[in-house]
Amino acid sequence: NMNNIENVLESCGAEREQLNCEAPDYIYCNKRLYNKMINPLKRNTFKGFLWYQGESNAAWHADKYTCMFSNMIDAWRSEFASHSNTNRLAPFGFVQLSTIKYGDEGLGMSRIRWHQTADLAIVPNEVLKNVFMAVAIDTYDEVWEIHPRYKQIIGKRLSIAGMNVAYGNTTFPTNGPFVTSLDLMSGPTVSLTYNQKITYDQTEISGFYYCCKDDFDYCDILTRNWVEV
Repeated sequence: NMNNIENVLESCGAEREQLNCEAPDYIYCNKRLYNKMINPLKRNTFKGFLWYQGESNAAWHADKYTCMFSNMIDAWRSEFASHSNTNRLAPFGFVQLSTIKYGDEGLGMSRIRWHQTADLAIVPNEVLKNVFMAVAIDTYDEVWEIHPRYKQIIGKRLSIAGMNVAYGNTTFPTNGPFVTSLDLMSGPTVSLTYNQKITYDQTEISGFYYCCKDDFDYCDILTRNWVEV
């Protein structure tokens, strides 16, 4: 039911298509992407869904993404459940956006991360039920790239939350520690308060590091010009 999918955008005040929908990459062609990539699968029964967030939404209707993302999840569940034995509340996991463009002070990517949780910081929540996620902001790739090179860490994080949300194994957490407050102390010191105890791990892509070189080439992961916090 294409009307159901179109209503997701309309109900959030977003256009169905961009003006350049005929462009070769078709990244803004909502109907074309859905009809070619998702719609043919809806008669198959699925345990759940995994969504790898793309960066294009950071520049297109980012302010409407709280509505669009939650409504899309609901529409997919409804559409698949109507045409197969997929559960009406099938688990839905997603990967948050990582980083891109060293030195970029734009907030588009941050806004999308926030809106992916329905502005509630964590999932599952009262808006996004049976939804789980993996954080990717602390991963890395080559200069100017956005998607983490090592997908194993992303898969591991999805599997931990998914074991709880999708399979009901409560020995696994639904989410990791998250910050409940931030205080600026004297000088460059920041005090973070988490909602649970944390263990600081110094192994690769698991700690806190910074690089203050002007030339990003000096901050490439291979040069190791990173200082541990």
